[in-house]
Amino acid sequence: MDEVVEILRLKSKNDEALWNTGKISGTVYHGGAEIQTLLEKAYGMFSLANPLHSDLFNNCRNMEAEVITMVGTLFGHPGAAGCMTMGGTESILMAVKAARDWGREERGITSPNIIVPVTVH
Repeated sequence: MDEVVEILRLKSKNDEALWNTGKISGTVYHGGAEIQTLLEKAYGMFSLANPLHSDLFNNCRNMEAEVITMVGTLFGHPGAAGCMTMGGTESILMAVKAARDWGREERGITSPNIIVPVTVH
């Protein structure tokens, strides 16, 4: 275990040297060492949790609801509903789906189109 951890620590340090220069934008959202320590501890506590099985991992569902409420309140919509995603691509897909569903419900759009540049994500 110690050998694997040391290999991973070295790899992590090499990667950190690439992004932790203060000259990279939009790649890493780093709130400082204290926040990183908190995130590592929190992830460690829930690394085996699967929110898809809320009957077994009820606290994940509760935390998701709390975050959605906080963000909704922050943006002036305390009764907002939603779900959390795990990454950029998934977040983009969920936003597109939400826009599609809203367009169908609110505007009667049944054949939506997406116009994107060739550089789309």
